[in-house]
Amino acid sequence: ALLTVAIGVMMVIFSVNLLFGVTLPVGPGRGWQIGVGTLSGVLGGLSSIWSPPVAMYLIARNASKDMFIGTTGFLFLVGCLPLGAGLVISGLITWPVIVKSLVGLMMTLTGFRIGEILRNRVSQEKFRRIVLVAFLIMGVRLIAVGLI
Repeated sequence: ALLTVAIGVMMVIFSVNLLFGVTLPVGPGRGWQIGVGTLSGVLGGLSSIWSPPVAMYLIARNASKDMFIGTTGFLFLVGCLPLGAGLVISGLITWPVIVKSLVGLMMTLTGFRIGEILRNRVSQEKFRRIVLVAFLIMGVRLIAVGLI
C-alpha cells in the first residue's frame, strides 16, 4: 500500500507542476531511457504498476500525440504479456475470468476508437493538458486506494 501511495504522490506532484508550467530538464539520451525503463521494470515487478515513469518521461519530453500513444500502447502490450503469463501459470485465469476479460476488451477497443477520433480533433497542447489531468486523477486514485 505504501508503494501505491508513493507512486500516486509522484504522479500528482508531476502533473500539478507541469499543468502550472514547470518544465523538467529531460533529454532523449540513452541514460534517461535506460533509467526510466529500469525504474518502470522495478515498479512493475513490485506493484504491477509499471507505466507512470515512461508516461512521465514522454510527457516531459513533449512527445507528439502519436508518439505518446504508440509508445505507451506498446509498453502496455509488452508489460501485460509476462503479467498474463504469470496469472495463467498461477491458475488465476478461469473461464469466467476469460469471459469477463473479453467483454472488457470489447469495451476497451471501443474506447480506443473513440479516443483516436477525439485525439485527431485536439491540438498537441490540449492533448498534453488532457493527459496531465487524467494522470493527476489517476494519481489521486492511487493515493486513495493505498490509504484505504
